[in-house]
Amino acid sequence: MPTAVRMVPRGGSARRCQCRGAGCLWRYPGRPAEAEEAPHPQTTAVCVEALGEDCNDDLLIPLTPPEHLSIEYPPLFDVEPCQIVVAPLHLTLGVTAILLRLGVEAAALSGGLPAARRAAAAIGAALLKDVRVRPVPYHGGGFAGRECHRIAVRGSIACDALKGLIPAPQLAALRTAWAAWAGVARTLNRAEEIPAGEVSDFCSALERFVRDLQVIFPWLSVSPKLHALTHHAPTFLRRFGSLGSYAEQALEAWHAFFNREQAQCTADSFSGSCAQLVQRAALERQPLAERSLGNGRTRKSAAAGARKAKSPGDGRLRVNKSSHRQTAVGARKEQAEMEAWADGRSTNAVITINSYKKRLVDAAKRAATLAARLAAETAAHGQVGNGAGDGAASTNDAAPAPAVLAEVGTAGAGDEEQPPAEDDILEEEELDPAVALMLG
Repeated sequence: MPTAVRMVPRGGSARRCQCRGAGCLWRYPGRPAEAEEAPHPQTTAVCVEALGEDCNDDLLIPLTPPEHLSIEYPPLFDVEPCQIVVAPLHLTLGVTAILLRLGVEAAALSGGLPAARRAAAAIGAALLKDVRVRPVPYHGGGFAGRECHRIAVRGSIACDALKGLIPAPQLAALRTAWAAWAGVARTLNRAEEIPAGEVSDFCSALERFVRDLQVIFPWLSVSPKLHALTHHAPTFLRRFGSLGSYAEQALEAWHAFFNREQAQCTADSFSGSCAQLVQRAALERQPLAERSLGNGRTRKSAAAGARKAKSPGDGRLRVNKSSHRQTAVGARKEQAEMEAWADGRSTNAVITINSYKKRLVDAAKRAATLAARLAAETAAHGQVGNGAGDGAASTNDAAPAPAVLAEVGTAGAGDEEQPPAEDDILEEEELDPAVALMLG
């Protein structure tokens, strides 16, 4: 059954009554959007007449009548690109997971599922033993925020584990990416004013971060998190001078505090509970508390490098500690969790690489079909020109049809859009060199 969608001017909320009852758009399930949006003539006439008046008074950006007549809902408010706040914690989680899986996918490309399993197992063992991190049951079975920070600082350990398992150019590109990500993550999560020099380094590191990776890893998809990191984070940082100061952790901490105290702040509504919580926090603040705590005594920080181990036999190193801080059951549980993480990443890597290979095969088939069609069109026009006996005309007529040339030119561009791989993914991908050679 078709469903009716009423057509209402987006800017003139006070004039919606003029379009009420004037007609509707009919949507038929299964039909494309271009065919299902056929406005009723009476609806269009009434709406255009209503839009002839001043309908842009309440809009920051004026809209044309076709935009007003669109059935898409307008945004609640317009946001400048430099004011789009990125989520540092979620960006840290997403980019760290992407860099970890790139090594496994590179192994899957060269050796299939067995190679992917070996690479994932090697990375998991290195992370568990040297970085001392373990996956969590949330975040898609990945690593939490604190663990991602530790992985970002010591990303070279994951590269060392992949030595001999993936080709040397891909391993070198991963090392470069991990080194760049270590500096980016440090700036991304600091809740303080960032110096101008560090802001410049941050923007320079992200300028070609994704593009350099896509050259070596052509199957890499530009996820929303990568897009926000490379496009919105530098703009926001240059405008406001900090990213960590506007992070989501502060709001999450306040949310957790409210959840703990909500049972003692009962009211008839949620707003009443919030008001009681604020009043209670204000009343519990003791007078002169800041003066009694700030007595001028501060603990001096240790000198740079004073707390670090100086030799392999230093007792502060984990391997030299005699006491065991973990039970055998806990160690087996950590090992099982890391093995499950490695198995899941290797399986997903094989699926991603198989999809990438299938797209290359489909692109080659489309290119071959278009090349054959181009040759046939050229031969047909050449025969017509030779029959006319005019050499100049033959040269002009032998040119292929413009539509065929347009299809050949856009054959590779159509293959750049890839379907989602794991999350919400938008990707631009160049054709394989072999396909480019086929196109001439």
